Amino acid sequence: MYDATCSVLEKNIVDGFTYSQCGDADNSYKSLTSFEFILILYLMREIIGIINVLCQALRQQSQDIVNVMCLVCFTKALIQNLRENGYDELLKNVTSFCEKHDIEVPNFGVSNVARQVRSRHQKNHITVEHYLRVEIFFVIIDKHLQELNCRFNDHKQSYYF
Repeated sequence: MYDATCSVLEKNIVDGFTYSQCGDADNSYKSLTSFEFILILYLMREIIGIINVLCQALRQQSQDIVNVMCLVCFTKALIQNLRENGYDELLKNVTSFCEKHDIEVPNFGVSNVARQVRSRHQKNHITVEHYLRVEIFFVIIDKHLQELNCRFNDHKQSYYF
């Protein structure tokens, strides 16, 4: 669906009825064809694939609480393993996809343009590698782990499904 979506956006950039439609299509196309977007897309596919097993089990209301909690622990462990060991493989897959679709792969060693600067005169000099690994990869995974920990806390008296 990726190629089809890009084709539709490219057509709308050229043939849009209004300047607004052309501009929206152009902005969407630029976002869709960015390395960062593809990285997030691949990461979400990995996480959803892991969590899907838990969701399927929860839909089968025949599961007892002990089995569900074991599955929750297993899901957390898989996501934690992805956090600790999955970045390089993810980056390899994203880079391969980007090269196949002629999407620019950034130089990971250069400074990343900071989105938020603490003061006007202070510049944030983090690399693209750091930004992708720490501010995207770790943050997304940590939010999913935090959500699982909040919803399935071993110290709660009752569990909500």
